[in-house]
Amino acid sequence: MYWKTNSILIFPEGSHNYNPNKIVNKLFDGPVNLSLETGRKIVVCTLIRDQENNISYVDVGHPINLEDFGVEKDYSLDEKSREKKYVNTLTSFIRDKM
Repeated sequence: MYWKTNSILIFPEGSHNYNPNKIVNKLFDGPVNLSLETGRKIVVCTLIRDQENNISYVDVGHPINLEDFGVEKDYSLDEKSREKKYVNTLTSFIRDKM
């Protein structure tokens, strides 16, 4: 079945970045949650605007397997806090990759 090899293609920022001083906005946790639920890799897509030449580009990254980050869950926290911290850490790793 072909669907078992598909990845999640997503713009993790979830919106346009109009701030010239911020290269990447804060990311939403949705892509990481979706990847954890489905076991799929994340392919980060970034829209880049060249104002000088009045053209836009889409940069599509390589598939990212969240397990490759080696993030461990903090079992000293309660379950809800542990999962939130785990997802937030993975999301920050995705942002760093961008």
